[in-house]
Amino acid sequence: MKKVLLYILITSIFIACNNQKMPTVVAQDATVVSLPTDTANINVFKLDSTASTLLWEGYEGLALGKAQHTGSLNITSGTINVQNNLPVAGKFIMPIISLKVTDIPSDKPGNAKLVAHLCDADFFDAANFATAKFEITNTIPKGKDSVNITGNLTLKGISKSITIPAAININDNILTATTPKFYINRKDWGMHYHSENSLGDEMIRNEMGIIINVTAKK
Repeated sequence: MKKVLLYILITSIFIACNNQKMPTVVAQDATVVSLPTDTANINVFKLDSTASTLLWEGYEGLALGKAQHTGSLNITSGTINVQNNLPVAGKFIMPIISLKVTDIPSDKPGNAKLVAHLCDADFFDAANFATAKFEITNTIPKGKDSVNITGNLTLKGISKSITIPAAININDNILTATTPKFYINRKDWGMHYHSENSLGDEMIRNEMGIIINVTAKK
């Protein structure tokens, strides 16, 4: 009996530790997008789609820290308005159909199967919501070449305001912006498939890791 109780205790501790939640950004109601009233010295940078991408990570079961699935999403168009070396407005478009899975070899059946599932109604519902979008609403400098960017992230037709850090570099006619990995809660955007109501391998964690890399040119 003691051995059974000890086993239950150890198992409970293991599950509790591994089910620790990752810190997700706070998703609030979308905010109104407005261009700066002071338009002096604003430079418009156009997105370079060949050098811009969104990287994503997904997590299954109770695993923590190691992504079970990884992939990317193309950023195909967008602009960034810069004033006094600070992004003050901007918008990026990401077609859901461009979603790729990178942890499974592309020639394996599991790759196409996972892509199809992520694009169906359980997740991004590409048939009804063909694009994802991020639109900048505010930026606050945090130090040299570093800012906090607030913007409306739209997934599956749902827009939520989030704030994320980014490293910004403007060199002559080229702007680069890179975020560290941050996490969103997919349920904030209406994706509830296999959330915490399931356990073990049947559970897909709510947290989704994202890294955004953007290059734009005047």
